[in-house]
Amino acid sequence: MDKQQIIRIAEAGAAACWQHQLQVLKEFCAIDCGSKDVEGNKKVVDIVCRELAQIENITIERRFFPGFGENIVARLTPPAPDGILLISAHTDTVFQRGDTAAHPYREEGDTAWGLGICDCKAGILVSIEAVKIMQKAGLLPNKEILFIFNCDEEIGSPTGRQVFDQELDGKKVDAAFVFESAREGNGILNQRKGSCAIEIECFGQSAHTGISYESGRSAVLELCHKIIRLYEHNDNERGLQFNTGKLFGSEYGNNVVPDHARATSSVRVSNQADVQRVYEICKELEKEDPYIEGTRSTVRVTKVGTPMERTPQNHQLYLQMAAIGRDYGMEMPEQSTGGSGDAAVFSAKGIPTADALGGYLNSGIHSFDENLKISSLAQRTGYFACVLAMLFAE
Repeated sequence: MDKQQIIRIAEAGAAACWQHQLQVLKEFCAIDCGSKDVEGNKKVVDIVCRELAQIENITIERRFFPGFGENIVARLTPPAPDGILLISAHTDTVFQRGDTAAHPYREEGDTAWGLGICDCKAGILVSIEAVKIMQKAGLLPNKEILFIFNCDEEIGSPTGRQVFDQELDGKKVDAAFVFESAREGNGILNQRKGSCAIEIECFGQSAHTGISYESGRSAVLELCHKIIRLYEHNDNERGLQFNTGKLFGSEYGNNVVPDHARATSSVRVSNQADVQRVYEICKELEKEDPYIEGTRSTVRVTKVGTPMERTPQNHQLYLQMAAIGRDYGMEMPEQSTGGSGDAAVFSAKGIPTADALGGYLNSGIHSFDENLKISSLAQRTGYFACVLAMLFAE
């Protein structure tokens, strides 16, 4: 079957299902399903599993993690697969209980508003329908198609990563397709920044400010100087830009020189070399002589969010997918973003990874104004159906 025949099948299938996708989005957007909302998560997972069950011969597992919710692992496996294709998206949002009632789903022209509509409910539906289209046409590749829809991406995927490790480590995974929202320019993401969380803690000597002020050693003042020194390591060209968001002082009042203070900071990182540089900076700051004699400090990296680097494998996958996009009538530039995501985890495992394959985000991600370009549902579904049929064609 030639490319144009495949494209016609994909377009017809996508045109036939977009109204169904829109109806399911209305269901999604009426459910509060923020991270760790176990009740809301179950309602969304019920819907996703209902949609997945329409794929013939699929097996579906629901893996429950107390306090977080359910992660979905579903497999469509041919008799003798020669590899694995991973499809990934998340079911949680950044919103709270009551937000969906205050900001209900609505449509106007080619735009639909709803909380989590692009991030990333639309992507879930794009991926499922694309598989259904090509299964019906008998054009799926001879690969196991593995769906992993996790429940806690918005808080760093603490349970999702456990599932990723269980399902992916030691396996031959040919590609990972991640269905976060499509961005301005309709491109494909193959690079994401990660992040490092940093804690600065200072210890001094308490003293009565009215009687023995000079014998005190202010941990708060030492902390302020440590923060300034941290910011002096900003490297704007490299993209290392530190930000301190929370400060905690002594529990005593203003009549006591504080003997303890703590701050949390973060910095975005583009690659593993940047991660290493952050560790070096923290070690340098910790070893420096204190500004306030008699104080001591610790400066440590407490958490690393993996960056998605522009690896040769990611770039090659992008080139192949962009070529299919051109056949489909879409220019899809190579893109990067400062935000983190699960794509970085797959890429770090050595899996060729492409991200931002979901519905087109007009604007408002992580806000009450989040909105979707409705026509992108058919466009993105048809495109990914072509990727499934063409990418690994003999």
